Amino acid sequence: MTTTTATYHQPVKVLVVLIFAVVVAAVAVGTALSHADLKHGSEAATVRQYLDNGNRIEVWWNPSNAHRIELCQVDKDLYGLRVLKNVDGKWEEITAFLKSKMSNLSQVEQYLTNSGATKIWVK
Repeated sequence: MTTTTATYHQPVKVLVVLIFAVVVAAVAVGTALSHADLKHGSEAATVRQYLDNGNRIEVWWNPSNAHRIELCQVDKDLYGLRVLKNVDGKWEEITAFLKSKMSNLSQVEQYLTNSGATKIWVK
């Protein structure tokens, strides 16, 4: 009597497809979220919203790293910064955050000066 044994490989194929899908999803999420969103969460969105609505009060330039820094006032004693770099002639955000431990403009300006930046525009 002759018997044949069938080999079943379907679970391996499903596992490979599942792993591939997880990797693709992880890459998509990682590229969709910026450093600002990952590190500073809703603070980044708040700063972005204020600046995108024309609430920029100063612009700074840091020649040591060629970054442009935009400054906004979010509340009476709260300031936000957005750091940008020029990529192929277009300004792209590196990060955005609130300076919650600095309650007045002169403290934020001193922070920027200490980083090597120079004020280039005031509203």
